[in-house]
Amino acid sequence: MTEEEQRRAMDVAQITALAELVRILIGEIALTGSQERFRENLAFMERAAIGALQARPLGGEMDEATAAFVKSAGSGYIGRLLGSIRHPDDPTPGG
Repeated sequence: MTEEEQRRAMDVAQITALAELVRILIGEIALTGSQERFRENLAFMERAAIGALQARPLGGEMDEATAAFVKSAGSGYIGRLLGSIRHPDDPTPGG
């Protein structure tokens, strides 16, 4: 592995580890007992996070096309991350 490949792998490792920690923390915060309330909490978090991301001005940091891409990709990531969080009473995927 080259030094550049190793740096990229470390970036991926850090992002993956942080995403897993965030996923666990959000799951614990949203857990209020009922599956319905849990899903409502996650839906609220998703709307709030995507709304904040979309409203964030990025123009000074990057061009308009790149800012639009970052907001779109970030919004998709938020949806996938929160969608991966399961209530303890949810059936196990594939099982």
